[in-house]
Amino acid sequence: MDKRLQDLVDWTKEKLKLDSYFLKTSSIQRKVNTYQETVYTLCMEWFPLHKPDYEDEDLNPEGTAVVEIDLHSKQIQSIIFVGEKTFADLRVEAPDTNAIVEWIEQETNISSNLFHLAKEEANRWLFVSSIDGIAISPSGQIEVKLDQEGRLLLFAVHGEFPSEHLVEVESFTLTQESVIELAYKQIDIIKFPVMEEEKWKQAYAMEEVFVTNKEQQTLNFDIGIPEALRTKIKHLLTWKSGLDNDIVRKKIDVNREISADTAYANEPSPDMLSITKEEQEKCFETVKNFMRKVYPNDSGKWVLDHLYRDMEMVHAVLKLNEQNKLIFNEKLVVMLDPKTFEVLNYIDTSSFLEMFQNFESEDKVMVGKEEAFGNLEQHLLIKPYYVYDYAKQKYVLCGKLDCHYCVDAESGEVILLDAFTK
Repeated sequence: MDKRLQDLVDWTKEKLKLDSYFLKTSSIQRKVNTYQETVYTLCMEWFPLHKPDYEDEDLNPEGTAVVEIDLHSKQIQSIIFVGEKTFADLRVEAPDTNAIVEWIEQETNISSNLFHLAKEEANRWLFVSSIDGIAISPSGQIEVKLDQEGRLLLFAVHGEFPSEHLVEVESFTLTQESVIELAYKQIDIIKFPVMEEEKWKQAYAMEEVFVTNKEQQTLNFDIGIPEALRTKIKHLLTWKSGLDNDIVRKKIDVNREISADTAYANEPSPDMLSITKEEQEKCFETVKNFMRKVYPNDSGKWVLDHLYRDMEMVHAVLKLNEQNKLIFNEKLVVMLDPKTFEVLNYIDTSSFLEMFQNFESEDKVMVGKEEAFGNLEQHLLIKPYYVYDYAKQKYVLCGKLDCHYCVDAESGEVILLDAFTK
């Protein structure tokens, strides 16, 4: 083992009091964080000393310590003891909430004004990231779990806890009245599946969005890869004839091991590279030929919406040319080799929609948008959030505009969204 890694392994063993363990496996992984920084992580599996000959490709023995540590800062990212059993005497003394908060501050260097308690159960605490009590997006969380004797069973830090210099602190001034016009634009008819009736029901619902506190501009409520990190294409895929299908789906290795020299040199991840015009054209041609092979009858049905890099692949996201207002819209994601641009694998969400293929479609709209909005207006919510603005590279204060209710497009009844989504 590289001496630098061995030093970190030895430090880990002493730090986490793993005297009753031996290092079974280790590897280096990397990822790109919210701030477009490459983070290198040393991942280790420590087996109990009394399990030296344990062999199971799928399961680790009870009591195994799975540890992830930032290679450069030596900050612990997670400690998980398999089966919630530990042979390490790593304790939090007098474990009440205050003691847990102090221990987290000590172990992570994250100030307590950057997180708050979200949930507490017997010997388990869940904290979420915040700035002076205001939630942030993208969010972060810290989880701690102890056994009855106060020994650590689980510690995990996920997501971001921003430094104060990244935050534009200001007073929240948005009100429901000030965002009425924006709220109206966010209302649209959506089709929801009603399982017990086996039918699609139409309702007016709001697409949640962030509104900046100062300029009252909208920032998308991103799920998955943020819009700011996507390369927009928006190109309709059409062809005259199909091609013979020779697509072979390959298993995706999500845990590519990185060498110690690469990690300690702190080389930027390939996922940080922009996608050049030439690469965009190659992606387009590959995806078009892929569609001609796998979906030969779908000419004109799909749009290559955007590209992004992740897991050291280029992902091409295809959306329907004509959106059907379903709450679950069909989407295709094609994963490409970043050098050869050959198709490695793909995901088709339409298989999920097959469970609704026999549902009756309800097309009656008896209620206008203005009437529906009037019924929803009293239920509008505007909650302060600090949202990371990729253009400014700062957290800016926003209001999260949302509504937990919808209006039945036929009857005009106001219904909790949960009633549809259960």
